[in-house]
Amino acid sequence: MKKSILVAVISVLLAVLFSMTCFAGIADNNSVTPRETVSTIVTDQSLYTVKVNDMVKINITHNSNHTGYTYVSNATVVATVDSAGNIVGRNPGTTSIRITANNGDFVEVFVKVLPIPVETITASVAKRTLYVGEAVEIVNYFEPVNASNKSVTYVSSNDAVAYVDKNGLITATGSGIATIMISSAVDENVFTTIDIIVKPAPYFQITIPATMNIDETVEFEIVTRTELEYEITMVSSNPSVVTVNDDNTVTSGKEGKAKITSTIVLSDGYVVTLVNEVTVDDPDTEPRCVMCDIYEANIGTPGEIFLKIIHTIVHFFDTLLLGL
Repeated sequence: MKKSILVAVISVLLAVLFSMTCFAGIADNNSVTPRETVSTIVTDQSLYTVKVNDMVKINITHNSNHTGYTYVSNATVVATVDSAGNIVGRNPGTTSIRITANNGDFVEVFVKVLPIPVETITASVAKRTLYVGEAVEIVNYFEPVNASNKSVTYVSSNDAVAYVDKNGLITATGSGIATIMISSAVDENVFTTIDIIVKPAPYFQITIPATMNIDETVEFEIVTRTELEYEITMVSSNPSVVTVNDDNTVTSGKEGKAKITSTIVLSDGYVVTLVNEVTVDDPDTEPRCVMCDIYEANIGTPGEIFLKIIHTIVHFFDTLLLGL
């Protein structure tokens, strides 16, 4: 009897233990454990580097038996991609390309299109021989013409002869020869040079009397120090006061002032501008006394006699002083 009871108890315990084990297994099988979704598409690179107008191919190294892919560029202005995965660089920049398999799996790769480097620089100026004080601007030409960065730096071998600013404007500062170097701001190994010759500015002086009488004609003098041929054009700001004649003379007209501007053009194109100012007076004009106007303005007033006496005295001394 006791043995039967013991067997029954053991059987119950085993049944309970078996039930707990089964329920535990069911609970584990029904639980949801998050997992990372890993694309089944694997490429040979995650970042493709390409030059403008060059091509690079995307190679799929693991495809899990996919039968086809589609390729889409996120920025076709930077890079395009065809149905076979061939990337073509279009413009410098960075973009991404999405690769989608026929089962919906996808992966993104990145593309960097490199800047177009400057290969050569050619520089020119209107003229390479300058006079002190002249200025000339540098014009640059680049190969290839669609280079990404065309910034340059300028350096003069002798600022005391020719100074160049950051914009490429050369100013002749003294006699001599200077070399201007133009270098790519991106690659200092890409550069060119220009030699500038600076000569002393030619000297010109035109002498015209500063004061002339009415209806007077005088000859003006031209003094110069240059071996070059030149032409002079002279223009009066007021021809009714002073006119310029073809025989190197000027003729005065009425009273007044006039400026005569002389433009001198040398055979090498250099231009010199001079200005002379001329005043024309009438020597026969009798000077008026200061009190005359006051007297005339008071004619008919009670102080006429008194003013007349004062006028006479003042006019006497006024005339006396003018005669000294």
